[in-house]
Amino acid sequence: MYRKSFRWVVLAVVLLLFIDPVFASDESALKLGVCRFDYLGEREEALASGISSRFFETVSGIRDHKTNPEEIAKILSLEKEELIIQNIISLEKLYSEKDKLIFTVSEDNLSSELEKKNAEIERKKTDIEELKQENETSGQNLINESGFIPLDILKPDDGFVFTRIPGAITESAREYGLDFIVYGFLETIDDYEYLEARLWNNILGKDIYIWRTALETENINDLIRPGLKGIKTVLLGRNWAEISLRGPENTMIYINGKFTGIGSVNRVMVEPGNVDIELKKAGSESKSVSIVLENAEFTELEYELNEVDAGTVIIQTWPAGADIYLDSVWTGHSPLRLEPQNETSAVRIKMDGFEERNFFINGETERLINMNLKPLSAGREDLIPESRKRFYSSMGSFIISIPLTSLFSSMIDQSKSAYNREMALNGAGAETDRLFKLNRAEYALYLVSSGLNVIMLLDTIIQAVDYVSSVEYFSD
Repeated sequence: MYRKSFRWVVLAVVLLLFIDPVFASDESALKLGVCRFDYLGEREEALASGISSRFFETVSGIRDHKTNPEEIAKILSLEKEELIIQNIISLEKLYSEKDKLIFTVSEDNLSSELEKKNAEIERKKTDIEELKQENETSGQNLINESGFIPLDILKPDDGFVFTRIPGAITESAREYGLDFIVYGFLETIDDYEYLEARLWNNILGKDIYIWRTALETENINDLIRPGLKGIKTVLLGRNWAEISLRGPENTMIYINGKFTGIGSVNRVMVEPGNVDIELKKAGSESKSVSIVLENAEFTELEYELNEVDAGTVIIQTWPAGADIYLDSVWTGHSPLRLEPQNETSAVRIKMDGFEERNFFINGETERLINMNLKPLSAGREDLIPESRKRFYSSMGSFIISIPLTSLFSSMIDQSKSAYNREMALNGAGAETDRLFKLNRAEYALYLVSSGLNVIMLLDTIIQAVDYVSSVEYFSD
């Protein structure tokens, strides 16, 4: 039972060695969380939740925080303070070791050992003094060295924001391990909602942004936009650009690869620089454009899409540039608009290094055909046998290793029985010592063989998956 459990433990350790680096988080990144805004009455709960969600959605796109000199000085100061504390602890250990020398070292060597220990103590004192001096002057040397630090947006279990944070904001930051917290308050007076939003910087121990407004429930999204933009501006260290865009009805709008709206979007905040826009609509040609926006720039755009005529088929391939033949006649390179003259036409797509595709189009064919071309594999007819050979080889090695482990297990049982018998008959002695060492050596070999079993099993599984995948891929 113990040996079987050990195998599973080894397997778990091996898997963790592979899995852990993949899911390890970036400890050097700053962390930001959004708190559900506080409210005074029950009817404000849904509104507070909605506003909190808007703030969470707004900051979730930020990947870096632009630090200022004060923050950098504080961060480095905290790091050096921690180093100073560690060095002081080390110094105390050195003093303790020095005191023990009097009782553990002979008189002949005591003088030289004390001299060595005193030298270590002096070096440690020097290190502490240098760190203290650096700590006092670090902020003065960083006035012009502000830079970006990665920013992780903490995603709570409820998918949006934290529940109302209890207690002081500093305690909440410590509890969740946050460097920034977006929080606020909501109160209804007469027909107006009084909203206050704040951004807490736990590095500096203070609010670095406060925004207040009175708003009506009918146009909340428009009225809270300045607060959203203000928080993003403070975090990024510069103003955000804004874009309003209008397209044909039911057009799907993507900005920088992210779906943003249908038909039109109003004053979407984007990071200054290159902005990629894509518009898609069924029955129309897609449109992709790139623009450049400066800090705080606001632009309004409007685009029209070309509709695909009835009887016209547009073929797009990835990669583009493939040769397209219509009814065996070369027509052009993809992307290409086809206007077949026959009721049913044959289409052939060819491109060097990729598999040829053949199909028919008619009046019922979709007007826009997107096709990913599959790369050719050199010697593909040899890949399946090679994959099968690797799988059989791995499986054979695993099967052969099983009796070896069983053999060592049997040897352990025999040597252990011999050891117990010798102890019962003659007691401790040279023979029992030899049997004990033999048992330990056999047990070590058993552990090694069990580890090899696990490794060979994993390799067999990997080769099996590779073999099955190659068969499925090349059978298409």
